[in-house]
Amino acid sequence: MQTIAVFLFKSIITSGLFFGYYLLFLRNKRLYVYNRFYLLATVIISLLLPLQHFDWYQVQVQQKATSFTLLKAISSGGEEKIPTVNASHFSTENILYGVYAFISLAILAMLIVKITAIYRMKRRNKVIAMHGCHFINTENNSAPFSFFNNLFWRKSIPLDCEQGRQIFRHEMTHIQQQHTLDKLGMQLVLAFCWMNPIYWFIQKELSLVHEFIADEKAIEDNDTASFASMLLRSHYGNVFPDIIHPFFIHLLKGGLLCSPHQTKQIILTCAGCWYCLYWA
Repeated sequence: MQTIAVFLFKSIITSGLFFGYYLLFLRNKRLYVYNRFYLLATVIISLLLPLQHFDWYQVQVQQKATSFTLLKAISSGGEEKIPTVNASHFSTENILYGVYAFISLAILAMLIVKITAIYRMKRRNKVIAMHGCHFINTENNSAPFSFFNNLFWRKSIPLDCEQGRQIFRHEMTHIQQQHTLDKLGMQLVLAFCWMNPIYWFIQKELSLVHEFIADEKAIEDNDTASFASMLLRSHYGNVFPDIIHPFFIHLLKGGLLCSPHQTKQIILTCAGCWYCLYWA
C-alpha cells in the first residue's frame, strides 16, 4: 500500500503543477485545441513521471564483519534462523487494498453500464448510415448527443432550421475530432486513480474544452446568443463525468425551439445570471 500511496502523492503533485499552470495562463485563452492536448498530456505525464526513479547519487557502505558477528555465526553452526511472522488476512493494509479495488471496480462497472445502455438504445432505433457517422433517430430526452461515430438525434428537432443545423454541426465536430476517446481515457484513469482530485478537475475541464471546440465550429458570425448558450453549457455540467456529448441542458430545451428573438433574450438573461453568480 505504501508504494501506491507514494505513486498517488507524486501524481497529485505533478498533475497539480501542470493544471495550476493551465488555470493561470491557458484557461481563458481561445486556444481550445491546444488546451485539449495540454490537458491530455498533463494526465499522461503525471502517470509516467512518478514511475521513473532518479538516482542522482548513491552511497555504498561496506559492512565489516566484527568479532561478535563471527562468534555468533560459529555458535549457530552457520545456520541463520528466520523469524516467522503470523500474517493476518484482515490486516489494515489488506482492508485498504480491498476498499480501493472495490471503488475502482464500481467506477468501471458504471462505465460499462453506460456504454451498454447507449448501444441498447442504438439497437432499438432506426440507424441511417451517413458519411462519417451513424445517424440514430430516437425519442430519448437525453438526445441529441454523440458517442464515437454514433449521432443520436431527437425526432422532435427539425434539421431544416438554423438551430437544427447548428446542433448537427456541433455533434459532428465531436465525432470528427474523436472526443469520445478523450472521455473514455479519462474514465479509465479515474477508475484506477480516483484518489487524485486533480484528475476529476481535469476531466471536467476537458469536457468544457470539447464543448468550446464544437461550439466554435458550429457558431457562425460570432452569434451572441449562441456564445451565451456555450457559456451556459460550460457552467451547467454533469456532477458525475459522462461519456457522451449532449448538446442540450434542461434550461435551454424550450429556448432553442422558440423564435430567434425569444431565444436570444432567454439565453442572454440566463447567461447574465450565471456571470454574476460565478464572479460575485
